[in-house]
Amino acid sequence: MKQNIVARIVRATIAKYFKQPDRHIVAQYSHVEKDFVWMDKTGRNPKAAKIGSRCIENTWDLYQCDWKNGKTLGDFVENCNVDDLWKSKTEMLECLSIN
Repeated sequence: MKQNIVARIVRATIAKYFKQPDRHIVAQYSHVEKDFVWMDKTGRNPKAAKIGSRCIENTWDLYQCDWKNGKTLGDFVENCNVDDLWKSKTEMLECLSIN
């Protein structure tokens, strides 16, 4: 008996939720995905690698500064254009594409 009551309450709550206007549902839109070429300047890894902006944002220190102009990695990833370069003492990134 109690299970039937609980089941009806759950069904009614779910039905009420789905009848709500769409303005209550917040959609998260992802930012623009960018592709980069990463190169190690230390010589330990001579091969260049392709890496995405999401991977950089999730795993790298975004407060690293550019070797010449002091621009942070986070600012570079967010605002760069194709063929822009970011260089630190040990690595270099070049923007390949903006998707």
